[in-house]
Amino acid sequence: MKPSTAATLDLLRWQPAGITALDALDRIGSFRLGARVWELRAAGYDVTSERNYPLTVERCDDVRA
Repeated sequence: MKPSTAATLDLLRWQPAGITALDALDRIGSFRLGARVWELRAAGYDVTSERNYPLTVERCDDVRA
């Protein structure tokens, strides 16, 4: 197992509520969380994922720059 894949597994175990790509970048320096998850799944780990949509903000015409 690659060191970055093992670090991703450790991060997932440490933070069981889940991680984001930004968490992976910040904590283990990995830009490729999806690839690491694929490798974990290929190694037999049951990794689940869900798509999170970004927060949206309604336009406010009262805001002045």
